[in-house]
Amino acid sequence: MIHCCDNPVLAERGLGAALMYAKIAPASAHANHMPSHLFTRVGSWDESIASNTKSAGLAAAEATSANGEARDQRLHAMDYQEYADLQSGRIKQAKAMLEEMNALPPVTGLTLTGGYALAAIPARYATELGDWEQASHLSVQEEGVLWAQAITWAAIGIGSARTKNLDRARQAEQKLATLRDAITKQDNSYWSDQVEVQRREVAAWIAEGNGKSADALQLARSAAKLEESMDKAAVTPGAITPAREMLAELLLLEHRPQEALAEYQYVLKITPNRFNALYGAANATEAAADPVAARQYFRKLTEVAVGNERPELAAARKKLVSAEKATVERP
Repeated sequence: MIHCCDNPVLAERGLGAALMYAKIAPASAHANHMPSHLFTRVGSWDESIASNTKSAGLAAAEATSANGEARDQRLHAMDYQEYADLQSGRIKQAKAMLEEMNALPPVTGLTLTGGYALAAIPARYATELGDWEQASHLSVQEEGVLWAQAITWAAIGIGSARTKNLDRARQAEQKLATLRDAITKQDNSYWSDQVEVQRREVAAWIAEGNGKSADALQLARSAAKLEESMDKAAVTPGAITPAREMLAELLLLEHRPQEALAEYQYVLKITPNRFNALYGAANATEAAADPVAARQYFRKLTEVAVGNERPELAAARKKLVSAEKATVERP
């Protein structure tokens, strides 16, 4: 039931089953993690963090398993928690999760679940926070599954393009094309298409870096269309960055705020309460001279996220205070 409802349309209907599953098997790491599939779909970050904190703790207690299953479950929960930490503004917590993962001793027997998380957690941390320099210097786990390697290469490519190291970005794009072709030969069309999405994303940012904005937008649109022709795999809480969110950012960079807003709104429909999509929508409406709508997005962001660790959140609160002050002072 939970896996069947792990999509934008049905997520709300599966919440009852998700909560029941954790109660039925309170000592199971996997059962405690499973509700977070749907918490993630509806943007309930606090609930996802609580679910995965418990799951990771239970999996850590089982870490002597010989076949790597406990580590798989621990890494899976850590990836979902990392995603929720970043969406809710808990940067110190997200960094601690990354450091915890890096400190884990290697084990044998990891499945695709664990391999995905090992690649996704550092890529998420760097790209969600816009630390393009860090993204460009990520290390690829060459012994990992091909599509997990692609996650890292995509982050390297985007980070390199956005720090103007276009030669390194082109290298990453070529590597992604090679990985896509190798995965195609394995008769795995789902992941070969996912890697093609990533290749187009990198190519879009390379085009933007070369001043070819029309090409960048065309590539980003095609990446978004391909990504949305597939649902996400159960192994992931979601794309490292939705392709359509990148399209929206490119449109905003090209001073096309109304179009950017439409793309951000679509992202928020599919992935509610995403931090960067909310902040981007707020900036787009502000650039489109719609201060009322901008305040609504800024206010929503302050409701979804906590603390002052993300500068965007502090900026949102400042804008809301300024707007309220202006309203009071208006004759």
